[in-house]
Amino acid sequence: MKPKALIAALCASSLFAACADTGGIAPHRKPVEISSLDGGRVLSASLPAAGWPQERWWTTFGDAQLDALVARAVAGNPSLKLAMDRVEQARAAAEGAESAIGWDQDIEALSRRTHYSANHIFPAPLGGGSFWENQANLKLRYAFDLWGGDRAAWDSALGRERASELEARTARLALESAVVRAYVNYALACELHHELQAEVEQRQQIIDITLELRAAGMVAELQLSQVKAQLPLLKARLDASQSAIDRARYALAALAGEGPGAGESLKAPELALDRAIELPQAAPAMLIGRRPDVVAHRWRVEAASRGIDAVQARFYPNVDLHALIGLQSLSFNKFLLADSAAWEVGPAVSLPIFRGDELRAQLHGQTAAFDAAVDAYDASVIAALHEAADALSQRRSAEAQAQDTNEAVAAAQRAFDQAHAGFKAGLTGYLDVLQAQTALFLAREALVRSSAQRLASQAALMQALGGGFDPAEEPAGEVRSSVAKHADAPPPATETTRNGSAS
Repeated sequence: MKPKALIAALCASSLFAACADTGGIAPHRKPVEISSLDGGRVLSASLPAAGWPQERWWTTFGDAQLDALVARAVAGNPSLKLAMDRVEQARAAAEGAESAIGWDQDIEALSRRTHYSANHIFPAPLGGGSFWENQANLKLRYAFDLWGGDRAAWDSALGRERASELEARTARLALESAVVRAYVNYALACELHHELQAEVEQRQQIIDITLELRAAGMVAELQLSQVKAQLPLLKARLDASQSAIDRARYALAALAGEGPGAGESLKAPELALDRAIELPQAAPAMLIGRRPDVVAHRWRVEAASRGIDAVQARFYPNVDLHALIGLQSLSFNKFLLADSAAWEVGPAVSLPIFRGDELRAQLHGQTAAFDAAVDAYDASVIAALHEAADALSQRRSAEAQAQDTNEAVAAAQRAFDQAHAGFKAGLTGYLDVLQAQTALFLAREALVRSSAQRLASQAALMQALGGGFDPAEEPAGEVRSSVAKHADAPPPATETTRNGSAS
């Protein structure tokens, strides 16, 4: 072997001998594959109709006021603004991690009056004299990042930034769904108020007919009093329904980040509670994987994976290039002269020989963070499947209830029409009419509520399936391969293995 090659080999072996021992520390967890989970009949791999769900899914409800409320909420809700503030914090952290890569520059300037001891290392005239010390230096450092630790730390910070963006998107989706459900509740309150108004008017008609029959001597005074006794109770329910409308308006204003007065200006919804909405027979499991919260957890896993790479790089020797150029003088009149120039340049080698315990603790903590991120991701997938299955089940149940109550309303309407016609002709008693009317309005109220529940369950379903969110940016191949590397690493068998020598 040539002398130069021998020297290079000896230097390389010396560097690797200076590596700290990782102790065999490795992650335990591996992210779950969504396709490996049984979604049952309700969550299949089949795709529903093209374009379902849409990202702006609430626009299919056909109410311009609802569209405007969602836009106001997205722009003004304080909780959503807080989520966006966290995004900015994560973005700043990523910018800081990026600044550690490559060149680092710093400028320092110093001017101070110094008295030097006559009994120290400096002879006269410096010793025993007082002088101005002036310096202006440009410091440069270049990190070679031989093992990719700085880049891995940057990738990890970028992953956390992306996760925070998706968590903000999750908060936005939850807000959008909350506004839609609150608006459906507002429409329900308005519809119930309208139904009660109709019931009061119809009860008044029955009282008017009873008055005519009493004048003709066909009913007794007691019967008239009994018919009139029900009207104040209905009016009390009507007043309560107005309060429900007001509370629904205030709730919408709060979601939009506005005061109660903003809710008072809302007009009656144009939302038709019985509007037809497409109902898929099954939701594809792939939509679960596109939910912003699930994708956010996936980015957390990838960020933790690159964090492991960053810590592992510290176990190896590293080389930085340091340089300084500037002016140094003990007097002002010579400070800017060429002879005051000073410079230095040279490498700085760090050998982590004696930092093994510290570095292993850091690696242990980072691998634990990776395992925690994987567990959080798995939990988010299970929760997403559960929420989607529940939402689909509730959506179908609400659809079936609406159909059943439609039939009940039709039957109750026929019964009331017959009783009312007989009462006007003096052939049917007033109790039969009151019972038929009560049954009719109970059926109508049930229909309104089931129709509202149907729309509210649609909003819950859209949220459970990610609201049409389509992640445009998937993790880079380098990051995914890093996750696979750490996820496939076998966990230490015992604590002895964990703290023993590296293989």
